[in-house]
Amino acid sequence: MKTQSMAKQGKPGRNWGWILVIFGSFISAIGLIFLAVVIATEFIPNSTVDDLIADLWRSAICILPIFLVGIGLLIFGIRKIRTQRGKPISKEFGGYRTKTEKEAWAQAMVGAEFMSEGKFQDALAIAEQALAKFPQCKEAWVVKGGALSTMMRLQEALACYEQALEIDPDYKEALVQKDIVQESLKLLS
Repeated sequence: MKTQSMAKQGKPGRNWGWILVIFGSFISAIGLIFLAVVIATEFIPNSTVDDLIADLWRSAICILPIFLVGIGLLIFGIRKIRTQRGKPISKEFGGYRTKTEKEAWAQAMVGAEFMSEGKFQDALAIAEQALAKFPQCKEAWVVKGGALSTMMRLQEALACYEQALEIDPDYKEALVQKDIVQESLKLLS
């Protein structure tokens, strides 16, 4: 179970959002420093107000794009961080949002672990607990169906897979297991 969830997550990569924030902050700071230096050097006592405004305008035209690029990278990085924070949570808990939904999903995953260890009665019990908490947990229906099918209670298992497919018609695990149980029922009849 652990290797399967690690494979789904993939290799951990760089957090580009933070890299963009740091780089954008650095470029913005350089732009501000250059602007401050230009402003400080422009206040020469012998220059006229018109010369001062012309020099500031020329300096701003050169420095402002650097500053704006830095701010743009900073904003883009912050947006990327915000979207990245949402993704791991939704993947980790199967897309469920509330505490009850997450607990039911976690129980279903424990049930799947029991299934892999051959503890079918325990898997059935914990899947039923998960379904008592949150009947829309498709993973719990599949775990319950798997436990029932290994106990040769195929009609009940088929009903569990159909229930999972009512929740999510594209749920591949339920589709595959339903086909297997249907084939088993044909062979036994």
